[in-house]
Parts: sequence; structure tokens; C-alpha cells
Amino acid sequence: MTAVILSLAAVISIISGGIIFQFFRYRQRYGRLAESLCDQGSWHIRFYLRILTLKGRVQGHPIRYSVFGDDRGGLPVSTYLLLEYPVKTNLRVYAGGELSGLPPELENPLRTIQETPNFRGLVISPQEAPFLGTFLSRPVGLGYRPGILLWRWGTAVFDPDVVRKDFDLLLTAAKQGL
Repeated sequence: MTAVILSLAAVISIISGGIIFQFFRYRQRYGRLAESLCDQGSWHIRFYLRILTLKGRVQGHPIRYSVFGDDRGGLPVSTYLLLEYPVKTNLRVYAGGELSGLPPELENPLRTIQETPNFRGLVISPQEAPFLGTFLSRPVGLGYRPGILLWRWGTAVFDPDVVRKDFDLLLTAAKQGL
């Protein structure tokens, strides 16, 4: 019985140490991204069960940004950028998905985003969206306010120029009436 308890304690210690190490390693990268991307003094980094999330404001608009995966070695990972914005449309668009059935005022801005490199998905959730639908469509730490969530698969995940371009795409689409 003592051997089992000691084995469990060792496993828990190793897992906890790995999580803590990951937190400190990525916190610096999120901090550098936030300093160059977000409005001064508007950002902070949150830790949710192995997931770091940058929450801040860019040009006065609230965003949340998170990276899922380990980008060491240049391997692509998933990134999520949420622009909290009062949108009207409840819609999900995925890479390779068909947009031709949408009204032109929705199709054009969505096609622009869908055709960008490394695009995987876009989730637009208005205030009226069912909570369960919003809950299931967003990763942990990104909140449940109305807005546009961009999912990408890439390697330049902490490059402020790349994240700013994504922000600009989302803001332009939101202002066009999504």
C-alpha cells in the first residue's frame, strides 16, 4: 500500500512540475506578445488548467488569445483569437466549407478570412446564442461573451504582426455587419 501511495505521489509531482514549467516558459512569450500588441496597461495573462490566455484590448477592443500545443521544433499548433464584439450572426465556418448560400454582405468578409493561410475555423456567436452552443464552441479560458473566434493552425504563434493582421481581419469583418 505504501508503494502505491509513493508511486502516485511521484506521478502527481512529475505532472505538476511539468505544468508549472510550461506556465513559466510560456508566460514570458505571452507577455512579450501582449506588450507589442495590446493597449498599454490593458492586458493580463490567465492560467486555466495548463492553458494560458492573454486577455487585453487592441485599439480599445477586447480580445482573448490562446495557443494550444507545444510549438517547440517548429511544429504547427492551434491558436485561438477571440474578438469580443456585438455581432448579429450565429454561424460557424470551417476550412473548405461552402459560403455560397450566405447573403453577399456575410459571404464577402467571411471568404476573405477563410482564404487566409492556415485558416481552420471561425465561430461567430451573438448575445442571443444558446449558452451551451457557445460553451461547446470555445476553448477553456476564452469566455462566453458575443464575438468572433478565429482558429488557426500555424508556427508563428507569438509573432505580433501575424496576430495583429488576424485582429484587423476580424475587426473589419465585424464592422461590415456580422
